[in-house]
Amino acid sequence: MYTPPTSAVVAVTIEGDLFADLEKWRQRQVNVLPRTFAVRELLARALATERRRARSAERSCSETAA
Repeated sequence: MYTPPTSAVVAVTIEGDLFADLEKWRQRQVNVLPRTFAVRELLARALATERRRARSAERSCSETAA
């Protein structure tokens, strides 16, 4: 039986406007975060936003069906 991993080391190249936006975001924080932590934090926030949107869409569909 396959057990999915619970963590992974991932190398990501960030450049151009995305890198500039990441740097601006880091500089606006009270404590400037290491880039690795900043990427992890922003990814977690994006995924949390996506989960909230999905739950909201599910609720809208179930309310429409009712």
